[in-house]
Amino acid sequence: MEVKKVKTAEGYHWYGCAWALFKGNWGLWLVMSLVIMILTGVLGLVPFIGTLITNLLLPVLVGGFLLAARRVEEGGSPGVGALFSPFGESSRLNPLILLGLFALLANLTLGGVTMLSVGQRVMEAMMNNTPIDLQTLLTPGAVVGLVVALLLAVIVTMAFLYAVPLVVFDKVKPLTSLRLSLVACWKNMGALTLFGLIYLVLALVATLPLGLGLILLFPYTLLALYCSYRALFN
Repeated sequence: MEVKKVKTAEGYHWYGCAWALFKGNWGLWLVMSLVIMILTGVLGLVPFIGTLITNLLLPVLVGGFLLAARRVEEGGSPGVGALFSPFGESSRLNPLILLGLFALLANLTLGGVTMLSVGQRVMEAMMNNTPIDLQTLLTPGAVVGLVVALLLAVIVTMAFLYAVPLVVFDKVKPLTSLRLSLVACWKNMGALTLFGLIYLVLALVATLPLGLGLILLFPYTLLALYCSYRALFN
């Protein structure tokens, strides 16, 4: 499957594409986002198994959201139920759940690396009843560990960024979707860096009115992600 390389300025244009999809159906995107947030929030309160279910469910819901975006782009009028459409197709559901499992394992690995970096120093400080400060935590070994964890986090983010749309629209295998997503991010580092910087500005603005803008930013960002996927893979 071919991955396109686009100009850096495309990172800005993806938000324009997202606005075209967002403005005429903002109510649909808002309700879908609230459903995702409420479901994952409630499940997250369930001890132990809640985190597992949330990680497995989130790619499925995001996949349903992206399928609804495709329908709107094609002139359709999907309802909120489109969010759950992947549940009716095992060819999409099973790979999406597997992606969620991969994401959970990746997050656990990142958490483990981070804990190995600073956890020992925290335990020693607690046992010796000494204050825990930056000087205590940031030993040379801990700094190296944190840098490694940061690099791993970037790689994981790149691998998962387009994994869901690749599975949903192109029906590629989960591991293949991770590889293709990583390649796409590497080839289009300039556009995605601009995309990320714009997101940071929008996120800052969205937090100003008591964080309420984040409810709108979430679907808008997913739509921008859809537009970027379409530019890089179609």
